Parts: sequence; structure tokens; C-alpha cells
Amino acid sequence: MTIEHRVSVAGSDPGMLYFTRRKRGSAWSGPNKARIERMRASGLMHTAGEEVIERALADGSWTLLDDVEKLIVPPVLADAFEAPAGSREQWDDFPRSSPPAEPRVPARCPDRMAVPE
Repeated sequence: MTIEHRVSVAGSDPGMLYFTRRKRGSAWSGPNKARIERMRASGLMHTAGEEVIERALADGSWTLLDDVEKLIVPPVLADAFEAPAGSREQWDDFPRSSPPAEPRVPARCPDRMAVPE
């Protein structure tokens, strides 16, 4: 079984972890993928976890964040930069470690990426 967890502080305890099954279709980030590779290398991955990964590969959630983490600008956003003068330059001037949050998570459907007129 793969798990998602949330870390929080509870009272005077130093912290707690809340574990749940991974939701079908949730995006897989680079750190999650690296953790899986470490678990595989250590022999800690179970069949149920591998099945969740197979589903993620099949439904596209495994690669959903790949371009986002590489800071690749989607074509519809690149096209939108054509209209306002200097907008692409402003985008490119953001520090690579902290680009604006708005376009970080790609839409699963192309119509959601449409630029309003």
C-alpha cells in the first residue's frame, strides 16, 4: 500500500503523522517518486503499492507534475505571453525556486487551460 501523510504538531508532542491510502488520480511529485525508488531499493515496496503506481502510470497522474517541476511553460501560457508586452520577461525574471503559484498545477483537461478573452 502506498500512503499519503500529513505532518502536524499536536499539543506538546513533537509531531504526528496521519497516514491514509493514496487517492486515485492524485499527482505524484518528484520527492514521492524518489521515495519510491529508495523503498524499492530497500525491498520495502509491497505488491499493493506497486499496483497503485501501475494505476498512476495508466491514468497519467504519475507524470502530471513532471513539466511543472521542470518549470516548463505550457503552450497555452506561452501563447498568452504574446499579448501583454513584457509579460514573458516578467515570468522569466521570477526566481527559479519560487515561480508564481497560479500555473504550477496543470489542468487535466485542455479546456481548463484556455485563456479567457
